Amino acid sequence: LHLTRNGDVIPIIYNQLSNTDLKTWLAGNFGTSTYPEGNYEFTIDMSGVKDKLGNFGTGTQKINWKVDRTTTLQITNVTITPDRGYLATDGITADQNLTVGFNLSDAASQVVLYQKDLGGEKVLATLNNVAAGAVSTPITLATAGNMSIKISAVGVNGGSGNVEKTLFIDAVPLSAKWMFANNQQITRQVDTIPVIFSNKLLGNNGLVTATSFVHNSVSLSKTGISYRSINDTLYEVSGLRSAGTAPGNYELKLQLPTFSKYLSGKNGEGEVILKWTVLSANRAPVANAGLDTLITKVDTVRLNGLQSYDPDADPVTYKWIAPEGVVLLDSTSAKPGFVVTAADQGKTFTFLLIVNDGSLFSTARVKVTVDLKAGDILPVTWLTFTGKQIGADVLITWATASEFNTRSFVVERSLDGRNFTDVGAVSAAGASVNTNNYNYTDRNAMNLEGKMVYYRLRQVDKDGSFTYSSIVSLPIKAGKVVEPIVKAYPNPFVQTITLQVVNVITTNENDQVALYTINGKLLYRRKLAGLGSSTILLKDLPNLRPGMYVLQTSIGGKHYNFKMERQ
Repeated sequence: LHLTRNGDVIPIIYNQLSNTDLKTWLAGNFGTSTYPEGNYEFTIDMSGVKDKLGNFGTGTQKINWKVDRTTTLQITNVTITPDRGYLATDGITADQNLTVGFNLSDAASQVVLYQKDLGGEKVLATLNNVAAGAVSTPITLATAGNMSIKISAVGVNGGSGNVEKTLFIDAVPLSAKWMFANNQQITRQVDTIPVIFSNKLLGNNGLVTATSFVHNSVSLSKTGISYRSINDTLYEVSGLRSAGTAPGNYELKLQLPTFSKYLSGKNGEGEVILKWTVLSANRAPVANAGLDTLITKVDTVRLNGLQSYDPDADPVTYKWIAPEGVVLLDSTSAKPGFVVTAADQGKTFTFLLIVNDGSLFSTARVKVTVDLKAGDILPVTWLTFTGKQIGADVLITWATASEFNTRSFVVERSLDGRNFTDVGAVSAAGASVNTNNYNYTDRNAMNLEGKMVYYRLRQVDKDGSFTYSSIVSLPIKAGKVVEPIVKAYPNPFVQTITLQVVNVITTNENDQVALYTINGKLLYRRKLAGLGSSTILLKDLPNLRPGMYVLQTSIGGKHYNFKMERQ
């Protein structure tokens, strides 16, 4: 017996041979002898082998193979089943028991599937001797939340491949709340009750079927009961008076397991129950939210519910419910206000008014459409304005969220923060609702070593009018300056944002990250202790409505802003 690699003999010892009946032999147990890359040949000289009768063989028998690990094994088309929610390919689902599917470009001696999260890696499944082509295998995830599935494969003839698929497993069930105080005693049957869900529904068919209406423990007919959508999460169930108005105890139930979240498909659990008692024939107040309104300028807008009244002359209270992202200045007054900005251009907001006389209530809706006149749009919405030293120069960068009739930006410099001189100018986009990024290099800063330098921008309109930005300052140092690199991704994002920080020279105990609406409302804040170079996963964000947001970080004494889109 002879074993060679690229013509070089590899010794074979007796214990590498085994047999079961002196006729069928196995040559193996080569260990690492056949691991290195190369061309292998295994030969049997038949003239040295004789049978039981003493007859010798003739010629040789040989097999050849090649070990080549230079070729990458391709793993493609990674999918999970079920991938629930509105999109079956986004990796957002609600099940920890999944089937992972993928394609192998070549046969693999071993395929290992891992779960990767903040706790590290955990092996989920190991597959041996896997043929090329489509592969699927069941897995059970150890935890829910943000993670990725990593697939590693080793080819039969060498080579290897790795691939990861990002997942989010939603473990929080859909919930709902009746917008009506429980266990009330009222004098006249209520006809309409709002219900608000914790998330947008994947589908709202079957709301009436999932609802039961009971009077004194007897189920009532739901023939006249219906639901209507106010916005993504708010619904009204109406027609309760058509089912029953007699005094007594009433119970309204909504079964949640029938419904699921729009993004993840996570179902609800249990039921949401509302109880009340009808005492007498008190008449409900009449809610009037006013006429639909068109807003044509940036201003504080006032809603008007003063036309509401109670037919029994009972005193009434007001409760306004605003759409997500809108903050009412006084939601319990008859005329609450909210601020319209340039970012609201083209939007239509629907507000719900609930008028209560202490026993009964009624609702009304009003729409506010924003169509700003050109003269009322702010010339510039600033996002960022920073400066950094690069060698002997200073790079000034800034970004705007929108512009209107802007001609140019003039860069001004000062040594005392009060008296500024022009050092350069950059032409503006002019008119844009998109993010615009600008920069200017001050090459005259090389003679200011050791001094504190201040910069500001003068935004000049086409008619010659102008406004100023905020002021940034930085010391001019000798030598090369290593600047921090701060990135936020993915953009657009779904439920989490990764904040990457590289080359932070100093850190500040006040370092933090915050998320705002495009109108400046604070939604989230987190402190960031001494970072160095880090990757921070912001997974505890509030439940956000799709739209634009601003992520602001303060790191190493500097501020960074990112305009982020929530899908």
